[in-house]
Formats: sequence, C-alpha cells, structure tokens
Amino acid sequence: MMSEEICYLTLTELSHRIKNRKVTCLSVTSAVLSRIDYLNPLINCYNNVFHAYAIEKAKQLDVEIENDVWRGKLHGIPIGIKDIFDFHKHHASAGSLLPRDKSRQVATVVEKLESAGAIILGTLNMDELAAGGTGDNAHFGRCNNPFDLKHITGGSSSGSAAAVASGLAFAAIGSDAGGSIRIPAAFCGVTGLKPTYGLVSRYGAMARTWSMDCIGPLTRCVEDANSVMDVIQGLDPFDATSVSSNPIEFVDNNHLIIGAVYLDPIYQLNKKDENFLLARNLLEQSGQLFQNVTLPDLDLYTQMQQIIVKSEGAAMHRKALLDDESAMSFAVRSVIAGGLEIAAVDYIKALSIRSSVLNHLIKNIMANIDVLMLPVSMPTASKFVPPEAMQSAKIDRNFSTMSTMTRFANYLGLPAISIPTGISAEGLPTALQLVGKPFEENKLIYIAAQYEALRGPQVNPVLGT
Repeated sequence: MMSEEICYLTLTELSHRIKNRKVTCLSVTSAVLSRIDYLNPLINCYNNVFHAYAIEKAKQLDVEIENDVWRGKLHGIPIGIKDIFDFHKHHASAGSLLPRDKSRQVATVVEKLESAGAIILGTLNMDELAAGGTGDNAHFGRCNNPFDLKHITGGSSSGSAAAVASGLAFAAIGSDAGGSIRIPAAFCGVTGLKPTYGLVSRYGAMARTWSMDCIGPLTRCVEDANSVMDVIQGLDPFDATSVSSNPIEFVDNNHLIIGAVYLDPIYQLNKKDENFLLARNLLEQSGQLFQNVTLPDLDLYTQMQQIIVKSEGAAMHRKALLDDESAMSFAVRSVIAGGLEIAAVDYIKALSIRSSVLNHLIKNIMANIDVLMLPVSMPTASKFVPPEAMQSAKIDRNFSTMSTMTRFANYLGLPAISIPTGISAEGLPTALQLVGKPFEENKLIYIAAQYEALRGPQVNPVLGT
C-alpha cells in the first residue's frame, strides 16, 4: 500500500490493520512523518514535530502487539494535538510568544491518549491564544487550507483540521470556546465534535475561557470521533468542572426528531448552500423525522457568550493588553481587548442566567426535538485577507459573522458536531451542524453516522496526493 493511501485511511480502518498485523505501528508512523516533512512547509499545520518520540513509541507499541498486548482502537494511531497542551518536555505556547510560567504537568487528555496507545506526532498550529477564526498566526505563520491554499482554515483549531484533512494525522485534538473545533472542521472537510461542557478534562490545557472551553476530536469520520471520545472523556480529580461518564454508545432509534432551524434572517447569504439542503433531503428520504424550529433568542445567547469569553480573555491577558510593547499581535488585541470595557455586573449576569436560559431552550424549543440541525458557518471558507489590511473592528466583526451559529452551544454547554456534506462548485468543503441536549452525544453521533452513510465517502484534497 502506498504511503498516501495509508495516510488517508480512517482511524477505524487503520486500527483494524494494525491489530491484525497487516501494517506495523512503525511503518505507519514513519509514513506519516515523511508526509509531514513533505507537506507541512506548504500547509503549516504543525508547530512542532516529535520525530524521535513518535518513532520510539511506535517501536514499543509494535513489541506489545508481538506479545499479544492490545490497548484498544487507538493502539499505534498517530495523532496531533493543538498547541495548548503541556506534553512531557513540551511547553505549550497557545500560538503566542507571551511569557508563561514553566509547567511540569502533562495534560490529562494527553495522558489518556498515551495510555490508550496513541502516538503523539506533534503540536498543531492555531490562532494566537485561541482568539481568532482564520488560522492566521503572526508568530508561527498562517495555516493554509489544504483544499485551496489561498483560503482560510477557520480557527482557532486550524492546524488540527488541516492536519487531518491532508493526511498528516489520523485524528487531532482541538478546543472549542465558540466554534473553534466545528468551524475549521467544516472549512477543511473533516468531522469535528465539541462535547458537552465538562465531559472532557481541561487540566493541563491553556484556557481561552474557563467557563466555556471544551476539548474534543477532529477526525475523518463519525465513528473515529466516537472512538477518541471514549478515551478522553470522564471525571478528572484535577478539573473540578469535569464529570463522570460512560462510553458513548450509538442509539438504535429511527424515531429521533431533528429540529431544522429556520435560517432567515439568521443565515443571510448571497447564495444558498445546496449541499446543506441536499443533506436534509437525503435524511428525509431515508425516513428521518424533521420539525421546523426557530431560535428567537440566538442573539441573546451570542451576546452572553461574548460577554463571558471577552471578559475572561481580558482578565487572563490584561497585562499584555495594557502593554503596547507586548508580543500580543494586532489581530488578537482586536478580538479580546473589548473585554477590558465590560462591567463586572454584566459578566456576572451572563453567568448567572445560563441555567435558566438553558432550561427555557430545552423546555420550549427542544421539548419534542432530539437535536437541532443548522449550518456551521459560511457555506465555504473565504479567501484569506491579511489582518493588517483591516481595521480592528472589522477583524472582530468578521470573526463574529463566522461564529453566528456556533457560539450559542458554548454558552449553554451543549454538545455539537460538524459533519462534511460534500464539495462546493468552487472545490471547497461544505458542512452541516447538529446540536444536542447536554450529555446526549449518542443522539448526535447516531444521526451524524446515519447521514454520513447516506452521503458516501468524503473527497480528500488533491494537494500532496
């Protein structure tokens, strides 16, 4: 099998081949590392590549297989992690040059992945401090969309999406405070799962907002996302917001109801996303039940999310924001500086009403609905425009436009998944989003997998193949 073919296998397919000794952990890891050496200069999705560690880990895992030791589906699977996780001798940068106290901890998510046999290939590029939506980083360079280098990847988990899409990792870990897993997943044609708040520990991960951050997987298919979630979820004594959980199991129920969110005036675009409409038609033709709904309080959800994320971001980085000579880039200042002007009473209110707002959504909007279906962002990734060519207000406004339909899930702590729907006439990926009730990831995964089977295989980018 050619290395390109290996690199585009799903995690599930590769796991089967490794377990049955059709390929070795070492041969797969070597193939991916060679591909990274070749393609990363073009895509710029990796900040650091742990060549020696990955090769040594692969050898150890091959020995375990020879001795009939099998750790599970992630045994020998090469993956990448967003550069927010402390990892042995690696000190996470969060895409920033701002000084940070040295940490000796290893992120809980990374420990769980390693225990399950995953091979950490390296750390992935991202928008600085996870405060951006384009994949551009003033310090580490722009992460390019593997479907068209002139277009953005989305952010802030830009490298995570680009690496999976271009065959440079079989899965990646990202974080999502307002769409930072789902939007790059949509723009790069991969699956991205933002779990319920608290389902995955954030210990050892640099925060964007401690009240809404979620850690989750980006993968090539829904089953892969489920396999990664089974490993990384669960209670962690080092994270007080984490909760205990059981493995996510596919529900077997064709009576789930999808609430199709009415798109106007929320989704005012010059052209409709035909693949999104086709996705609904495919599901309806298969017998899936739909009910049209509206989100009349979407603006309120978004406003409250912004008050929290901007306030907490400004609190964490206040010193750098007030120092004109700090290493913080213009683009990041444009996104989080407004938090310095938000009153404490407004921040406290945004936090205090979350439970009642969530209860209202579930009882009034989703009373007879299992999941919501709506777009992730714009139909496709836009062309990159350097931040220096825009005023500060426009940078923040563009970011908000991309996140209109994702931020509410973070404010309310809801699980959400982005699934590819195909390729546009311009050759760029399109996607849909499913949003569920707290801790009902199983329903999201069931419907997402159902649609994925109807859609058929997703197209890979031509670059590098």
